[in-house]
Formats: sequence, C-alpha cells, structure tokens
Amino acid sequence: MPHETLQDYEAALGPEEVDSYLPAKYAMRNLASHCTKQGRLPEARRLLACCQAGLEIVSGAHHEM
Repeated sequence: MPHETLQDYEAALGPEEVDSYLPAKYAMRNLASHCTKQGRLPEARRLLACCQAGLEIVSGAHHEM
C-alpha cells in the first residue's frame, strides 16, 4: 500500500514537487519501514535518505523526524 501511495503522489505532483510534500515523505518513510521488515535494507536506506533530504528542504536541517 505505501508504494502505491507514493506513486500516486509522484503522478499527481510530479517528481520535483513530491520532494517537498510532507505526506509523500511520510509515505516514503512508511515504505522504508516496510522494506526493512522484508529485509530489503538497501532499498530502505535509499528511501530514508530521500525522505531525509526532502524533510530538510521543507523543515531545514533540524527537524524532528
């Protein structure tokens, strides 16, 4: 489910805008958690790094997530 949600955000907003859209970042974090539980650690790390970069765009370097 999180993967489809993230794809929907990307389709609706475009790849540039999804980077600064917080609900998309939360979906990305959830997808990373799902990947971690499945043992897909490289994919989870990539997603978390992307999520972190997007949160820094929105909230600055010091955010709570």
